[in-house]
Amino acid sequence: MPSINPGTTLGPGRNHLGVSAQTLDLKTPLTGIGLEIDGHPVVALDLHGVTASRITVPLDIAPDTKAVSIRVLARAEGGVWEASDAREIPTVLQVTTPEQQTEFSIPSVARQIPAIRLRSSFGARLTLDNQRRTFAIHAPGLLAYELPGNVSALHGFLGLEEGAQAADNPHPSDGAEFVIRLRRSDGSTEELLRRAIQPQLRPSEKGEQAFRVVLPAGAANDVLTLEITPGLAGDASSDWTYWRDLTFETSP
Repeated sequence: MPSINPGTTLGPGRNHLGVSAQTLDLKTPLTGIGLEIDGHPVVALDLHGVTASRITVPLDIAPDTKAVSIRVLARAEGGVWEASDAREIPTVLQVTTPEQQTEFSIPSVARQIPAIRLRSSFGARLTLDNQRRTFAIHAPGLLAYELPGNVSALHGFLGLEEGAQAADNPHPSDGAEFVIRLRRSDGSTEELLRRAIQPQLRPSEKGEQAFRVVLPAGAANDVLTLEITPGLAGDASSDWTYWRDLTFETSP
């Protein structure tokens, strides 16, 4: 049974699309998974010894694209390639207003580094509480920053708001995934952090989670993206996710 994460949105430029497939009885081996874009296969992978799989596919979207038609491909042992129903996924503009560029800027020792892109299907906001800055971005969402030459690392916190899994929440979150990538000027991409949190299953992941990523040397003018996805199950219900107290570290 091939599927694509519900709540998925795409934006102009480079995207990372999560797709999954599993056999109906969870016993028959899955031997292949792939992706079709606008009627054309773009990736197909052979699998061995699994009954379920999830892959992330890099996908470049032209600036004037309004929507993309996507089908997930899967093949079970002894069978042929099967495709999910076609799904039309709209593209969401990643344009930030001057106010958003300032609100979602990240401080460094010397200056504020403004956000150059913001994408959020369910809205984003800045909250200030006891001098702590929280970027509340309901998954799926993305922030992007063009890096100056002297930035060496990024640290801060990530997590899910407490109410996302409260006992009286009729549709509690089942977790989310936080991914930080560096997009080089030559178009290549390097993943710096991928962290999935599932507080319902792992109580230690309740509340804010500290992180720090070291940026490669020579990252001047490269673009750092901070993306949040609905997580492994692809369910965005109550994914009240956030980044908090983000700070760029600089080198002399």
